[in-house]
Amino acid sequence: MDLNALEQQVVEELLRHSRKDPIQASALATKMGLDLRGINATVRDLRRKGILIGASKRKPQGYYIPGNDKEVHDYMSGFRAELFDMAKTYGIQQRASRDYLTLMKNGDLFGPGIEL
Repeated sequence: MDLNALEQQVVEELLRHSRKDPIQASALATKMGLDLRGINATVRDLRRKGILIGASKRKPQGYYIPGNDKEVHDYMSGFRAELFDMAKTYGIQQRASRDYLTLMKNGDLFGPGIEL
């Protein structure tokens, strides 16, 4: 696997953390000399390269490398639930955007009696 120096450092740091002791994104960013966007982008890139990086939004929160079958399963279940939730929200927003554009075209964006 072809990892750059930063990606290797991130993986090495994450290997020190488990589900019971994850590292928060802000702490990982500080250690790597990045901001939150930078560390989140690096984690995304590592995941796209096939590195399994768990994340928990429940306490204790943060990133970690899953250390056993249960941790892998728990992480993937949460990831799948988040993906389905995003897909549901996307569908609702897609329908809302069509309705919004129709109302805009008809000049009735905010309903009767409201003028801007």
